[in-house]
Amino acid sequence: MEYTCLNEQLKHYDHEQILDLMNEIDYIIIQKTEQNGELRLTLPENYLYNQKVQLENQFFRCFDLEERKQLKIGNYIFFKENNETEEDLPNKQLLIKQENIKNGKQIAEREAVENQIRQKTKKIYQKLLEKLKEIEQRYEGQVFKEWFQAQKKVQAPNNKLSFDTIQKIKVELEKKHENRNYYMLDKSIHNLEYFKEFSKGIRYNLLENCEFKVFNQHDIIYNQGDIGDKFYVILSGSVDIRYTRCLGYDLLSYIVNSKYDGQQFGEFSMLSACMNKYEEKENSDFLILTKQEEKLKRKKQYNKDLGLDEIFGDEDLIEEYFRDLDDYVGSDRYYFDLRRKAEIFNELFQKDVGKLKGKKLRDMNNIDNWIYGEDEMYQDIIQRQKREASVIAAERTYLLCWDRVFYSNLMNTYKSAEMEKKMKVLMQLQCFKNVEAQIVLPLAQLLQIKKYNMNEFIYKVGQEVNFFGIILEGISSVIQIQKKQTNLNQLIEKPHPLYFNYKNPCDKTCKINPQKGQRRTRQDKLKELKTIYKNYDIITPSEKFKAGQKNDPENYQLQYTEHLKLKNLAQGEYFGGRCLLTQEDIIEKQKRFPEFKFEGQDLQKAQFSLIAISPEVQVMEINPDQIQDLPEDLQQLLRQEIIEYKEFDQIDEEFLQKMIKQNKTSLQY
Repeated sequence: MEYTCLNEQLKHYDHEQILDLMNEIDYIIIQKTEQNGELRLTLPENYLYNQKVQLENQFFRCFDLEERKQLKIGNYIFFKENNETEEDLPNKQLLIKQENIKNGKQIAEREAVENQIRQKTKKIYQKLLEKLKEIEQRYEGQVFKEWFQAQKKVQAPNNKLSFDTIQKIKVELEKKHENRNYYMLDKSIHNLEYFKEFSKGIRYNLLENCEFKVFNQHDIIYNQGDIGDKFYVILSGSVDIRYTRCLGYDLLSYIVNSKYDGQQFGEFSMLSACMNKYEEKENSDFLILTKQEEKLKRKKQYNKDLGLDEIFGDEDLIEEYFRDLDDYVGSDRYYFDLRRKAEIFNELFQKDVGKLKGKKLRDMNNIDNWIYGEDEMYQDIIQRQKREASVIAAERTYLLCWDRVFYSNLMNTYKSAEMEKKMKVLMQLQCFKNVEAQIVLPLAQLLQIKKYNMNEFIYKVGQEVNFFGIILEGISSVIQIQKKQTNLNQLIEKPHPLYFNYKNPCDKTCKINPQKGQRRTRQDKLKELKTIYKNYDIITPSEKFKAGQKNDPENYQLQYTEHLKLKNLAQGEYFGGRCLLTQEDIIEKQKRFPEFKFEGQDLQKAQFSLIAISPEVQVMEINPDQIQDLPEDLQQLLRQEIIEYKEFDQIDEEFLQKMIKQNKTSLQY
């Protein structure tokens, strides 16, 4: 057991458990300071990545007063395991230092000190070693996961923009659109995480429509419950996402995630504005009036629904009314008050009562319902647009932001096909079959598509399971990699006789001459074998793999890797879900599947390999940090789905042995 960040996790342990951890370290040095005579615990220089850990209080609390006196017999005292020698310990010159003390006696010899300390601590260590198994199961997985998350947060973001670069961006964006230097702006931001997925043309479009904002530390960017009308990308700085909920008569507020340079936030509440094909109703949630050609195509329907087809025969007059309408609400608006829209229509028609020949609109409610759908649907849309959490600047933060209109255009043009593919697969999952598509949209937005070529590893055995993946297209296989070795000579087919007798109907025998080029030497076949097994990591002939006559290529040994296929994963199947589970979820999964025996750090590692076997495999991926951005009910649905199904590398031992037995024969071709 190795705790690589012990100083960050000491709060989880009592003094006995700390001693238990110390027992796993190669050696410990107790050093007496020259200034005040305090005892200090020093760990090896190569331990904890050169972090200095102060464990004096926790360590010496394990001993009573008499035992502490025994520890003070010299400046330097050490612990080591029974099977270690002095040569095994670095910095051995610091272990024992001969020095006179008050009574004038010499410090005991190293062996005597060692035995004295061991006798005092032997019982403690034996007791703690028995308790260690219980501690490991309860703490190790949690400690490792917390350490892993902490390491990711303290890592400085890549491609961090300098202050001068940010100021140049600010100056450029304050200029008019036609005067901006988009080449300089694109060069500054194209390496940030959010902009990497876009082409140069789309980045230029983003820079043309963005707004530059600055927030100081503790400034609130938006509150939980606000209507979302913008989304943001961080140029520099960081923000905390804080969620608040009611707990009885109290409010519980906590930080669920943080965002850093190049990451975006605030887009989920605007997903309702995006066109999608998963609504049961034919009309979209919002009326789109941006394209004049769409209005011209539908003007006859307008006339019919508003009762104007019986009043006017002149289509130009109708176009004039819609043109006036655009002047009121703005031709580039997606979202506006529904009742105000109906009032504007009414005002326009009342202005021209003479042309209308005294006739009024048929029904105001009819206009509302035809354009926007039922009021209940509208209220549901507004509810879905509310911010799920508050966002607060953790430091001075520089942002780029875009409004709802531009974001909807981006989603409808650039990502519409991609979102459609994602949603089609997600809605096939068991946990989402009875859920509205609109609820699943935030997950589809977060999932990033990554492509793998044939024979490329998605997960390799022993690799850390650090993302959850869903197969979008293609087929992958769970495999076990086996190393094999054989003699090249054994793989060559036995030569067929080139001369043989042929009995014809006349009972005459004749000798058939071999055709030109029919003969093939064994050397040629060996050369062909080397080409065939090129992908199996042929090891060049060496003394290690030679068997038989020297320089005889027929006796060279061939070492290769063989993939034992255990099962396939196709579209809609997923893997690596355990990285999203909490400690309580893992315990529940272990109860559901007794064979789920991954513990501690093994829980974070793939037990088998996952490889792409189709020409291209597309995988939708999400990591544990991103999952915190989702609404809690959506997180719970996803975790429950993962708990109820086996992991991709959770293979039954009997099945594995059966597959190995079936595949026991050597390679055939």
